[in-house]
Amino acid sequence: MAFKEAMGILSLVLMVLAYGIYIWQTMREDGVRPHPFSWFLWGFFTGDGEKQKPITKGTKEDEGQLPEMPKFPKNPK
Repeated sequence: MAFKEAMGILSLVLMVLAYGIYIWQTMREDGVRPHPFSWFLWGFFTGDGEKQKPITKGTKEDEGQLPEMPKFPKNPK
């Protein structure tokens, strides 16, 4: 298994664990009572983060690579 896939699986496990704990805490009688605005903010930032992912051409060699940074000219002396 490649490093990228292992990190993806690890992030998925951590996300499921975190959501499970949070849902368990909200279901308890004396548990957490989230405010609707916090739900909106988390949903907004999750959606915004999805938009910010770099877009590649979809070819195999581009997979998982970030786009190149622009080259700025050096200051002339």
